[in-house]
Amino acid sequence: MRSLLLLALLLLSQFMVSQELMTDYSSIDRKGQTANKKGQFFFSWGWNRDAYSKSNITFTGNDFNFTLYNSKADDKRQVFADGFKESGGLSLPASNQLNIKLGYFISDHFNIVLGFDTMKYVLINGQDGKISGEIATGAFSFEGGDYNYDGGYPYNDINYSRALVLFEHDGLNYYFVGVNRFDSLNELLNIRSDNFEIGLEEGIDAGIVVPKTRSKILNNAEIYDSNNSGFGFAANLGLNFTFFKYFFLKPQFKIGKINLNNLKITPDPTEKASQKFNFTQSSLSIGARFNLLDSHAKDTRNPYEPAKDDSGLKRATVDNPGQPPLAENDSIPIDDSVLETIKCPYVVAMYKEKFGAATDETGQKKYRWLALYYDYLCQCKEGVDNPDELVKVINNIVDSYYENVGGDHEKISKISKCRPKPAEKK
Repeated sequence: MRSLLLLALLLLSQFMVSQELMTDYSSIDRKGQTANKKGQFFFSWGWNRDAYSKSNITFTGNDFNFTLYNSKADDKRQVFADGFKESGGLSLPASNQLNIKLGYFISDHFNIVLGFDTMKYVLINGQDGKISGEIATGAFSFEGGDYNYDGGYPYNDINYSRALVLFEHDGLNYYFVGVNRFDSLNELLNIRSDNFEIGLEEGIDAGIVVPKTRSKILNNAEIYDSNNSGFGFAANLGLNFTFFKYFFLKPQFKIGKINLNNLKITPDPTEKASQKFNFTQSSLSIGARFNLLDSHAKDTRNPYEPAKDDSGLKRATVDNPGQPPLAENDSIPIDDSVLETIKCPYVVAMYKEKFGAATDETGQKKYRWLALYYDYLCQCKEGVDNPDELVKVINNIVDSYYENVGGDHEKISKISKCRPKPAEKK
């Protein structure tokens, strides 16, 4: 219940903010846009299934040194001597196949990410393979049977019995840094919604691998321990389904390579294993994007309120290149002859159409202010009940336009007076 209440409050607050920032242009045929991503952080949590290429695994110890060739593995649990249960199907959090990411959008199209993939690698017992090397551990008993693998193996056939080797990375933990590109598919798919977006995301990553390895080699004692054992790198491709601008569902496919050269396999720290393999991963993640830093100057000023020096927005000054200097209460007279040249309501409709067609933040911001400016200027031309108040509103819009858009765009002027509403004829 608390989670549902928190989600409701988040959605309500987002709706209120969006209403404050956006002018209600109901007649605009606007292309669906989601929130600008630059400056946003994101967090996701997901689950994965994995597949692996064949691998050559070398085991080195005091009384053995051998390699198993073209060894097959999967991501399903097996039964160890301590009763470790086997499971299959979709992995759950308890089975340690998770994807966790924390990232930051450095632009609307690129993000950097810190990630943690926990996969599962299980050497399949019962398979037939090849072995080379030497074993001198002596005879031993295991699970009711007697075994002796002593001897030299130039390149022999062998069955991967449970007595020979039990080997898995119960947590194949891949810690990585990555960079991804994000592209919205809404325009391509003709999706016109502010609250739903389909995005294509692809990227690369690299990092260290710290597996939690469970193994029992020949007659040695079982070990279950973590160790910084190697490195990996990967490329990924996925779809991002964004809901209500900030919540997303992401199916992803990843392909990569892992090199492990320092694996613990017995309680003796000098006994090691090494291997290399490729992997593919299919995952499904849920997540959210959020703002911690103010990366853009926001158009939060209400045009009906007087300008304030402490508004937190950039003022247009001679020290601010690209924006023309505007003195306090500056106004440039627009007389009746100038008002007559304004083509109402054509000019308003034109800027509303440009606002609806704009796909970038700067363009949307610019045309929104221009449409609002000419809308009120047309009212000024027609005449209103409170012309002095409308002058303040128009001049406040001019201030907001230059402070939030800059002076490198279309120029607009302040006004000194508006026409009063014509008296009704008796």
